[in-house]
Amino acid sequence: TRGKGPDYDSTVALGSQCGNKDLEAVARANLWCDQYGLDTVTTGETIAWAMELYERGIIDREDTRGIDLRFGNHEAMVAMVPKIATRMEFGAVLADGIAEAAKKIGRRSDRYAMAVKDLDLPGIDVRGSKGMALGYAVDNRGGDNLRPFATASECLGFRSKELGMPEHFEPLSEAGKAAWLVPAQNYYLAVNSLVCCMFTIIGYAVEPSHYARHLSAITGFDYDKEKFLTAGERIWNLQRAFNAREGFTRKQDRLPERLTAVPAPTGPAQGSVVHLAQMLDEYYRVRGWDPALGWPTAEKLRSLGLDYVIADLEKARGSVEQRAAA
Repeated sequence: TRGKGPDYDSTVALGSQCGNKDLEAVARANLWCDQYGLDTVTTGETIAWAMELYERGIIDREDTRGIDLRFGNHEAMVAMVPKIATRMEFGAVLADGIAEAAKKIGRRSDRYAMAVKDLDLPGIDVRGSKGMALGYAVDNRGGDNLRPFATASECLGFRSKELGMPEHFEPLSEAGKAAWLVPAQNYYLAVNSLVCCMFTIIGYAVEPSHYARHLSAITGFDYDKEKFLTAGERIWNLQRAFNAREGFTRKQDRLPERLTAVPAPTGPAQGSVVHLAQMLDEYYRVRGWDPALGWPTAEKLRSLGLDYVIADLEKARGSVEQRAAA
C-alpha cells in the first residue's frame, strides 16, 4: 500500500481498537477512508463496535453477509471500509455511525457504543484521565479529544502558567478538574476560531497572550489575554445555548456506562471508574450555569453580551418543564 501514512488517532481506531496489529491493513484502511471521504476515527470506532457485537453474539455472519468480523481480523476490517462508504450489504447498517446503526440492529447494542452525544470517542480510556472524562462529557459537540486535550496536562505534565494551571495534576483524582478544564476550553475555542493548528497549544507551547498580540495586529482591535479568553468563553456559552434550544440538558452530559460502572481491568488505572455526577456539579458551578439543566444562566449570558439568546433559553426551559410534568 502506498499513500499518506496514518496519524496517531487513525492508527488507534483502525489498529488497536479493532484488535488489529497489521500495519499494512491500517495503512490501507486509512488510505481508503481518505479516498472515500470517511473520518478514520469514526470508521474505526464503528467497525470496532460491530466487532464487539459479533463476538458477543448480538450479530452473526448472517447480519454481516458472511464477514467474520472478529477482533484482530484485519482483512475483515479493511473489507468493511468500502462497504460502509458505498452502503453495501452490512456497510449500509453502519454507514450513518453507531447511534443510527444501534437503532437498526436493536438487541441492546447501544450499550456497547463508546460515544458522547453520538460522537464516537477517540482512543483514550478516560478511566485513567479524569479531566479528559469530564471534557468528553460536557463537550458541546460530543466526545472530542481536542477541546481540550486534558491528558497533556494530567499524564504528560504540560501546563499553562497564564491559565493558572497547577504544577501537577493527579490523573485519577476527580477533585478540581473543572477549575482546570473551563479556562482550557475557553482557550482552545478561541484558538480554534483563528483557524490555527491545535497542536500549538496541546502542550501549551504557545500562551494566550501570544495569540492575543497576533489577533490585535491582524484585526486592529485591542486584545489582551483576558479579552482573548473571554472570546472563547462567549463561543462556548453560545454553543451551549444553541444545544439547550435544541433540547439538550444535563442528561446529555454523560459518558458510556463502561466508563462509569465497569472498573478499568488493567494498567495504572486498574479498578478505577469515573464518578461523573460530582464533577458535573463542580463544572456547572465554575461555569456559572444552572446545575439542574446544565445551561448558562441569564446572568452569565448578560455578562458575556449574549442577551439576545436569553429569550430562546426561557422558551426552551418551558418546554423542558412541560415534558417533565407530562
